[in-house]
Amino acid sequence: MYQMLGVWLVLLLALVAVQGEYCFRKYKGRHGVCKGQIRKNFRNKEACCKQHNAVAFNEIKVKKGRNAYVCTPCKKLFEVHTSVNSKWKWGPWSDWGACSVSCQAGYKKRTRPCLKGKCKGTPEQMHPCMDKQWCPVDGSWGPWFPWQGCSASCKGGRQNRYRYCNNPRPENGGLYCHGTNTDIRGCNAKPCAVNGGWSEWSGFSVCSQTCGWSIQTRQRTCNNPPPEHGGHWCKGKDMIKRRCFERKCPVHGGWSLWSDWTKCSVSCGTGKVKRSRDCNSPYPKYGGQDCHGKTIEVKGCQHTRPCPIDGRWSDWSDFSKCSAVPCSGVNGEKKRSRSCTNPRPKYNGRYCTGSSVDREKCANDVGCPVNGSWCEWKDWGACGQTCGNAIQLHRRHCKCPAPLNGGKPCEGPEVESRICTALPKCPTVSRGCRRGGSESGSAMKSGSGVGSGSGDGSDVDCDQETDDSDTANPSGSGSGSKRG
Repeated sequence: MYQMLGVWLVLLLALVAVQGEYCFRKYKGRHGVCKGQIRKNFRNKEACCKQHNAVAFNEIKVKKGRNAYVCTPCKKLFEVHTSVNSKWKWGPWSDWGACSVSCQAGYKKRTRPCLKGKCKGTPEQMHPCMDKQWCPVDGSWGPWFPWQGCSASCKGGRQNRYRYCNNPRPENGGLYCHGTNTDIRGCNAKPCAVNGGWSEWSGFSVCSQTCGWSIQTRQRTCNNPPPEHGGHWCKGKDMIKRRCFERKCPVHGGWSLWSDWTKCSVSCGTGKVKRSRDCNSPYPKYGGQDCHGKTIEVKGCQHTRPCPIDGRWSDWSDFSKCSAVPCSGVNGEKKRSRSCTNPRPKYNGRYCTGSSVDREKCANDVGCPVNGSWCEWKDWGACGQTCGNAIQLHRRHCKCPAPLNGGKPCEGPEVESRICTALPKCPTVSRGCRRGGSESGSAMKSGSGVGSGSGDGSDVDCDQETDDSDTANPSGSGSGSKRG
């Protein structure tokens, strides 16, 4: 993890120093290293690879040894990568996206689609970037100074107070504080006492009940003007009442007595009888509610003479043993049966319809070899830490189905990993680096938070940089690796 963080910081320093497209005449694919730079900067990688017969390019000039640089071969721009057995196929890489932040250190990303099958490798690549080394700082107001003295001793005056845009001051093109630096308020008004006066009477309120006789009121308020500064309260009543009648009150409905039970609905076996009642004791009036409950009540009745019972099938028995030759790949036959006994037909009831025997084709493959197959990937696990470049894993099992009886095991990795990129940066201690034999500490002194270190507190050469893809998976084998 610390090695990966050091690579990112070194790449950011290189990005601040040099940007552009660089072309090379020689490329060693095993180590991703190129030599023989063409002495010209190109507007993009396509112009480099098409017009000057270059074999490799890079967007950030990162050294890897003496006169050697980390590069990408030109063929990756124009080829669609396909596996040997054509079970998967990557599409071309997209252009690099914009930097994730407008100032200080960020990252940019490009992607490629999987055109066929389950492609191996990563669908995303990221590079560090820095459009501006310093972020603008907007100004913010400092605290208000104390109020100054009042301009008058009575009948109204005013006071002033001030503040300054210095907490912090605007820097690096940041905005000046929004608002005014001066605040004004009145003081020493000292008005004379005011006696209260009644407002106009309000209209009468609605009746206190929605039906029958009730009360309604009207009011006035001592606010015309209200008593102030020791003035007297209004004299007299603030409310008048009177009787009122809206409408007759609702009468809710009531049930009558139940009627006699009817005759049984069937001439044999079990049937039903019912009785009824009406909502007329009393009828609902003047918006009253209807009766609550059922108007009809039903219960069962039983005759002494039984009714005919139709027969029904029992459950199917288990299938018989398959007649096919074991592991021959040739289908045989198995069968099962049922009987008309659930229940049996009685009292002239009908016999069951349909067949009592069921036959199916089958293959006798019990104990034959079964090749294993992967189940679905499990969800990604938690990140290994809460900041910086952490790793998270997910896993799958060879159980869908599992290999049996000498069948082949599953092919491919059981565990995949990826880098957690949505985490905040971890607090770091800035360390210097030596460029060309002298210490380059400008990045540390500037406060940009971009630096490099060996992890033990000692300075390192700025040219000691590695490819971030090699750092993410140093061995290049084992479980799969993805970027989150």
